[in-house]
Order: sequence, then structure tokens, then C-alpha cells
Amino acid sequence: MYSNNSEFSESFKWLRDNDGLDNNNQKIHYRETLVPAEFTDLLEIGREKYCRYVWSPHINPGKSDKRPASWQAIGRRQSGKSVSKLIDIKLQAEGYVAKTGVRTCSLDLFVSPNQFFDWRNTKQLAQLHANWIDIDTLGHDVISSDQQEILFTEILQILGERNLPVPTCYVASGSGGMHLYWIYEGVPAYKWRVRVWREISLVLARTLKQARPSNANWIVDFAASRDPARVLRLPGTFHGKSGRIVRSFVGGPTYDFEELAELLVRSEQNQQAIVLHQTGCLEDLKPRPKAKAAAKPPQSKPTKHNGRHTIGQWWFRIYSVICSHVRREGIPEGKRDLHAFILFVALQHIKRSPQDAYDAIKALNAEFIHLTEDELAAYLKTAHQKHYKYTKDSIAEYLENNLNIASDFLFENTKETLTREEIRSRQHDAAKNTADARRSKTMTALQTALMQLVKTRVTVTQEAIAMLAGRSARTVRRYWQELKKFERSFGPLLYIPAPRDLS
Repeated sequence: MYSNNSEFSESFKWLRDNDGLDNNNQKIHYRETLVPAEFTDLLEIGREKYCRYVWSPHINPGKSDKRPASWQAIGRRQSGKSVSKLIDIKLQAEGYVAKTGVRTCSLDLFVSPNQFFDWRNTKQLAQLHANWIDIDTLGHDVISSDQQEILFTEILQILGERNLPVPTCYVASGSGGMHLYWIYEGVPAYKWRVRVWREISLVLARTLKQARPSNANWIVDFAASRDPARVLRLPGTFHGKSGRIVRSFVGGPTYDFEELAELLVRSEQNQQAIVLHQTGCLEDLKPRPKAKAAAKPPQSKPTKHNGRHTIGQWWFRIYSVICSHVRREGIPEGKRDLHAFILFVALQHIKRSPQDAYDAIKALNAEFIHLTEDELAAYLKTAHQKHYKYTKDSIAEYLENNLNIASDFLFENTKETLTREEIRSRQHDAAKNTADARRSKTMTALQTALMQLVKTRVTVTQEAIAMLAGRSARTVRRYWQELKKFERSFGPLLYIPAPRDLS
């Protein structure tokens, strides 16, 4: 990361004497916490209104009521299901650490910074408490504490040079990586806030990635940094690979969520959502736990649409963005295999058969990938054998890290954000259009019945029209005045006089 000792000394001196400046150009000094509670209190861990999840691979998966599960909730679950205490989970997470040669409790323990209603997934998010950036060392190598401090210095300098807000605190994971936190008081996880949360993380992660020195020994983990349901290492616990304790450092400012969003959010849609929230127009969109779906009756025939058309459209959008980018920018040397692979995965979801997908990727290869036939076959071998599925976060990480393509489009909500007045107006117009269409249909049926009665010289009565049109007599009475006007408009042309008796 640094070519000589003088660079290392200068950077360390900068870290020691001038940790950084906040947005008001006030000097910031980060210090190691004396106890983990100094960090956990910032995230309100232990004071959950809803629940958080704690996980450790060293807790045996629960096969019976007597064995603890590797995933456990703390706080309060909305379903009323049981939760655990953090201290008990720490004692359960016990394992042998080869580096130290002893068995250790609180081993490889992870906690979710954000809160959930019941289960740990994005749809169940209840409160947001922080944004974070996950920094890993290349190859997940273990580095010294001094090198880790220098790594933080380098990142802090990048944030300062780009005029981005400095983190509230950071956690040294124990192996060499670190987690940077921008913490704020917990806010309800409205859908628009989750969308804004992702953009905040994207701006921070992309800035660090683009400004990262070419010889740096660290990378940004996009998937972990952009997943609001992620769990991260808990300070005061032990790292199983290095045997070192996970340490936390505090000293940066705490934020308000909207304040942080105003500093970083650039998309028009999210800026509009923030403004609408400030005017009170978005407060109705409160997060709610996902209701249990009612059991559906068994169907005699399988449904025609099984959802693959939606996945196909999603992959077609990814495919189109990659092709447009490549045709405009070209493919950097050494990344032809990465482009070929993900385009082939996309085509497998789009095309009707594997052969159609392979024919399509061969056409793209001839157009702009330019691999030999043998190279193309070799790179796509695993994709032929395995059906790859990507989440939105994992494909975003692939695009950003491997193809240098912005992934913002994956998280854009194409639905228009409306004010309350606009919603009411559209509802009124829709109701009026529906009523007009229904009235027009009824009137057409009654007029048709009337014409048939007149043509056949049957006495025109309300009851006869109702019977012929398949409507009620009450309905005919409502339209009777209009029907009489309609009859007068064509009557003389349709009434045929009776033939004379010439005999």
C-alpha cells in the first residue's frame, strides 16, 4: 500500500495529529472505545423497539428446542416469538481459535445495525439507524493494526478531498478490514427511505472505489455496503481467523437521516421524496410487516404465468445497459470473459432455449467481445452447467466492480411519486371514467333493444326493453327519457307502414 517507510510515517503522523475535518471544518479525533457499549449505544443496541438479528457460525443450528440457533433475535418480534439476550448469544458463540490455541466465547459474532419487524429481510425493515461501507483487504489478508490505521487514514483523506461527510465511527474487524458507519437517530424504514438509503451508500461506495489508489491493498465490498439487512461484526467479540478482538473507534459526528441525504442524494426522484416528506405528504407510507397471504384453493390447472416474464424483463434491462455501455465505451483488456459470462447469463433468462442464448452470445462475441471460439466456450462452461441467479445487490456489485458500469438503474423506482391531492384527483378521474364507460355500455344495450322492438313492430314498453336487454326495469326507468329522445331521432325512418290490401 505504501512504497517506503517515510510514506507510512507521514500518513501515521497525519492520522495522529489531524484525523480529519467534519462538514463545519472542525477537527475530528477518533479514539478507541474503552468499552463496546460506547459503540453499541450509538446504534441503540439493547434498546430495540423492534428486533435485531445476531449470527455466529459457531452456534449450532437448532435441531431441537434445547440447541441454540445460529440466527437469533434480540429486542421484540412483532409476532411475539421468542427472542434472546445478547449476553447469552455471546456465551453460545464458542469455538477453538487455532491462532491462540484456546477455545473462545463471543467468536465471529455479527449483528444487524438496522431493526426489523420480525424476520431479517429488506421487506421487514422497521427502522434505519446507519449507513455503512464495508472495506476488505485484498484476498481478505490479515494485516497489522498499524497498517489498518493507515488504511483508515487513506480513506479519510479521500472523503475529505471529495467533500463527503466523515464517518461517525469505524470498526476494525480484526483481520484488516473495517466498517465505516454514518449513524443517525433511528427513523422509520419507509420504502422511499430505503431507496434513499441505498443511494447514500452507493455514492459513498462508488466515490471510494473510483478514488482508490491503484496500489491500494483494499477494496469496497459493494454487496455488504448496499444491503440494509446486512449483519456486521460486533465490537468486543473475537475474529476467528486472526484471534484478535474486534475494536471500535468513535469521534465523528452523528447525523440526521434527512441531513445526510441532502448532502449525498442526487437523483431527482429521491430528492423529490425528501421534499414531499418535509411537507408532510409521505408520512402515510409507513413501513408495515408483510401480511401473511391467505391460503389459496388448489387449482385444477397450473397458472399460465409463473413470473419468469418479470425476471426476463429484469435481465433484458441489464443486458441492454451492458450492451449500450460496451458499444459506447468498448471493453477494457482483461475483462472480455467477465462481459461474456454475465451477458450469457442474462441471455439464458431472456431466450427460450440454451441454444438460442448461445447463438446470441456468439453474435455479440463477433460484434464486440472478440474472444476465440475455444475461449468463449471455456469461459461459458460453468454457465452452461449451472443456472445462475443473482440478487439485485449481487448483480450491482458485479456491474460496479467487474464491468465499471453504474448500477443505479437497478434501484430506480419507475413509479411516479404523487402528492395527496394528485392521488385524490387521479382516483376521482378514474372513478368518473369507469362510471362513464359503464353508463355508455348500458345505454348501448338499451338502445339496441329499443331498435329491435321498433323494427319488429312490437309495442315498446319499459318491461319489454328490460327483458330484451337483460337489464332490470329500474335501470330502464333511469334511462327512459334519453331512450324516448333516441326513439324520436330515428323513429320515422324505421317505422314501415302496413301494406295495403289491393284485393
